Amino acid sequence: MKKRAVTFGRFNTFSKGHESFIQSILLKWDTVNIGVIDDGCCTKNYNKNKLFKNFIEECDENYINPLNKLQHRINLMEIALSEKGLLEKCSIKKINRPELYPDNFNELFPVHLYDVVFAIDVDSQFDIKKIGVFELLLNRPIKLVKAELILHTSDIIRTGKEQLGFSSAVIDYCKEHAISLGGKSIERKR
Repeated sequence: MKKRAVTFGRFNTFSKGHESFIQSILLKWDTVNIGVIDDGCCTKNYNKNKLFKNFIEECDENYINPLNKLQHRINLMEIALSEKGLLEKCSIKKINRPELYPDNFNELFPVHLYDVVFAIDVDSQFDIKKIGVFELLLNRPIKLVKAELILHTSDIIRTGKEQLGFSSAVIDYCKEHAISLGGKSIERKR
């Protein structure tokens, strides 16, 4: 039986750090399903998860605005994964926020078929907290991989080193569609 992994996130602009993470998953699992969170389909469902309200609010604070449109985020992911020859082992799917809809997530990705996999960044207190909280929320273990390159989109933008953090194909797509490169607008390619 094939080993299948699932991971998820907003993947606002698919970076070289994200690529490294997916490559690390595929070293241990045959395929990976990537859930791209569609914030547009979710309401603030805090009432169902009162225990986790602070964590959910921290998740909301922990990403760059504006969030690119869902289809752009998926397209960027497909471009980058295709360029690396990884797309054939990946399935990309729009999902609701697992922290708000854990039962829905577990129905889509049953525990007996999929391992939930996160990257571990020991320097990030949020990442360490996220692992424990999602194990409780989803009622299943989280498997960890250490990506060769740990690179957060917010750090790329903060340092202004987009060429080092994003593939040229991702940068070209963003320019061509005049979309945000991780929260920072870039000029339209002419």
